[in-house]
Amino acid sequence: MQSPARCRALVQRLRREAHGALNSADWREAISFLGTACESIELLLERERIASADVNYYLQLSLELIYACRKSDYAIQTDVLIERVKRCLEPHYSLEDSHRMLKPLIDVSFSPLAEVDGWMQTIQAMNERSYRVLH
Repeated sequence: MQSPARCRALVQRLRREAHGALNSADWREAISFLGTACESIELLLERERIASADVNYYLQLSLELIYACRKSDYAIQTDVLIERVKRCLEPHYSLEDSHRMLKPLIDVSFSPLAEVDGWMQTIQAMNERSYRVLH
């Protein structure tokens, strides 16, 4: 595995590309970037010691991936994706904590899409504000 810093930089670049695709409603392109970003950050989560920021980033990417899949005509079994995320969390968190962390993914997977659209717009606005503050 490459260095954690290089892996994080790759994931950030992929997420920026994904956000561009999400903003232009290019769901398939967003799925490609988000899927690759999730797989990349999973490498960091395989380590014995992990950073909570990496876990949070992974959960955000997974949430965005599920949303993009729901918005597209892309066939996805969200329960399989959620199970994959759960398996990544299990070595590091209690079952109760894992379930708490998975709740937003479950909500985005199974709530009415119009409701999810509103949540995602709010999340995107918050992310944009925090990005502007950091840069």
